[in-house]
Amino acid sequence: MFYSLLENSVNYVYWLNERKREHSLQFQWDSEVVQFIETLEYHGGRRIVNLLRGLGHEGEGGSGIHTFDWQKWNWPLPGKTTRDKQYEE
Repeated sequence: MFYSLLENSVNYVYWLNERKREHSLQFQWDSEVVQFIETLEYHGGRRIVNLLRGLGHEGEGGSGIHTFDWQKWNWPLPGKTTRDKQYEE
């Protein structure tokens, strides 16, 4: 599980940096990672996930083009909106 989490997080950061050059790239979190974060939130609450994740893209607006800044992130994890989208499919 840790390997999947680490791999997905690194791929997410890489994707954000590459996306600046080519906007057609798409990234999707691994369903196991999303379920793991959902389990953490269920048992520990949203504050636990926010503690692990950090601010993320908060305050960057809804433009859809984000940059990765280690000062805002503790660990790159999927946000609540991303996790909710899994259940819409």
